[in-house]
Amino acid sequence: MKITDKIKIYYHKPAIRKISASTNEEKNAEYNLLRIKKEYSGDFLPGNEQRLSENKAFSPKKAEKTPFDVVKEKIFNCSAKTLQTFGLTGKYDGFKYICNAVEKILTNEKKPHFQSIYSQIAKEQNVSNFCVERDIRYAIKRMVNPEKRMKLTSVFGDFARNGKFSNSRFLTMLAADIFEKLFLLESVRIIKET
Repeated sequence: MKITDKIKIYYHKPAIRKISASTNEEKNAEYNLLRIKKEYSGDFLPGNEQRLSENKAFSPKKAEKTPFDVVKEKIFNCSAKTLQTFGLTGKYDGFKYICNAVEKILTNEKKPHFQSIYSQIAKEQNVSNFCVERDIRYAIKRMVNPEKRMKLTSVFGDFARNGKFSNSRFLTMLAADIFEKLFLLESVRIIKET
């Protein structure tokens, strides 16, 4: 594969288990705004059977992020720069393993299976699966320490506050962040060309 060859990357939405109170309030506010707008436009009449109940949570369906082509080298570089902003340097083996794992997550159309990702990286680097998993875990632990937690919170939000990340959760959230950054860069490039 040449350096300029493009590959298609896919968005993998991280699983969110806990919803903070502020997020819940935002959803309710969106629901109330939508309801008021519909009532004002005349779609809902008082006492109408179609009227939505006040307690029903509003869950807007967000459009799926479409895959797009990007130069393979950009994924690694963007991952490396993001990890460096979190305070992780290239001296850790977990640094390059995380960058490789993010690349494999984004280039895989289906939801990632992390044991297979670890084994692919292990074959490429001539180490064991356990070594890859351990080095990634150690690198994540170095980034999550209390001094660097504010930087993680800026990207991962409330999930970084408690400081507990599994490898798979961290990698999925990082891959989603990298996808967003690359999507934004690609959008800016297209706008500049037109």
